[in-house]
This record gives sequence, structure tokens and C-alpha cells, in this order.
Amino acid sequence: MNKLSRSLLCCGLLSLCSVVAQARELKVGVDSYPPYYFEQQGKMRGAMIEIAQHIASKLGHTLVFKKYPWPRIQAQLRYGGIDMVMLYFKTQERDIYAVYTDTPHLYDSSYLVTRKNAEVDYDGDLSTLKNYRFGNIRGYSHGIKYDSDVMLSKHKATDEKQLIRMLLKGRIDIAVGNKAVMTLHAESYGVLNQIDFLSPAIDRTPAFFAFSRQVSDSKQLAAQFSIAVKQLIATEQYQQILEKYAVE
Repeated sequence: MNKLSRSLLCCGLLSLCSVVAQARELKVGVDSYPPYYFEQQGKMRGAMIEIAQHIASKLGHTLVFKKYPWPRIQAQLRYGGIDMVMLYFKTQERDIYAVYTDTPHLYDSSYLVTRKNAEVDYDGDLSTLKNYRFGNIRGYSHGIKYDSDVMLSKHKATDEKQLIRMLLKGRIDIAVGNKAVMTLHAESYGVLNQIDFLSPAIDRTPAFFAFSRQVSDSKQLAAQFSIAVKQLIATEQYQQILEKYAVE
């Protein structure tokens, strides 16, 4: 073998190694975020569960789901208590402790939610709503415009149940959340007929798998999952999962 051939072989092996992560058990942080992930009859189900398990199985990994409140999930990801999360938006703050896949596998649209028949005039410009009290779940991102708008009065909730209760009790005027998630929660509490969603959405954000930078093979895992995501989203199976759970 001549020097050129050996060099090309070495480069190929290095490229291959850069995306190879040893098959192992991966700890995944989850809370309750239907229809993306939720517990039913003792098992985790949802669009993200099916997508993640399909990819992990293909790569030889085993997923172990760890249930925590969302703020704790983010802390666990930051400090390496879990290996990954399945539905994460990119922000500058998160870039410090998370490594992402390079292709989104879902999109998450944030909507404004009001009490039924509330007279809120919204045309897509958040600045016209500065006199209203907003509510959102602590630690959730709803796009740069909402997240960075310091002129809005924002109140924090721990979960969708508390957020909906705050809205219906008049503690806030407008709740902010994913339409599919808020719809399912409101329906389960028997109050879906008491809320309205305003259009257009305030944001449509790509969501990624994210891996803790504290995990030694995080970059390799992200590269592996990136390849598998591209392959999956080109299939009919992927479309069937989205349709099954009515998500984007």
C-alpha cells in the first residue's frame, strides 16, 4: 500500500470514528408533554417516544426514561445527570451545555391562549399586547421575540395545569404554549370549551435532540443521531407517526 492509499484510509477511519458512539444505555429526561411524550398505563408513549426509540434501536442504544419536572431536566442536562433530551430548542444559553443534532425532527409552534370570548385584538404583533399579563411555563422557550421582550408582563407556571388554572382564574390574561399540548391538557381537565387560541402562532421553532456536554461521547452521539434523523424523516413511517399524534 503506497503512502497516498494509507493516508486516504486513515482519513476515512478518522471520519468514521468521529460519528461512532458505542452502543449503550442512554438516560433521557422526560416530563409530561402530550402528545410528544407522556405516560400511559405505566409506559412512555407519544410522537417523540416513537421517533427516539426507532432511532436508538437502529443505532443499538437502549433508552431509559427519567421523569423530572422540566426545570430539573434542564439542570440534569447541564450537569450530566442525564445524557439527552428529545425536544430541545437552540438558544445561546443552552449552547453552553448542550450538543445538538444538525437536523430538526419536529417543529413546535407557540400560540397565545385566552379565556373564551376575551376581547384581545391580536394581529401577530406582540408589542400591541404590552398591557396584558402573560403566563408561560418556567424554563420553556417560545421563540426569540417572546423570550427577549422585556416590555411584556410575564408570570411563571410550573406546568400546563397550573398555567391553565392561572388563565381561567384571571391571574393572567394570556397563556403561551404549544397548541397540541395545551389542547390535550385543557381537554383532560374538562375546560377546553373555556379557552380560545389566537392566530397566527407567535413562533414556529425547530426542535432537536440535545446531548449533555458533560457526557464524554456527546458529539459522537449527536453525529450518529443526526444521520439517523435525516434517514427517518424521508420515510413514510415518520409521516405516519406525525399523523398519529397530530403534530408537525
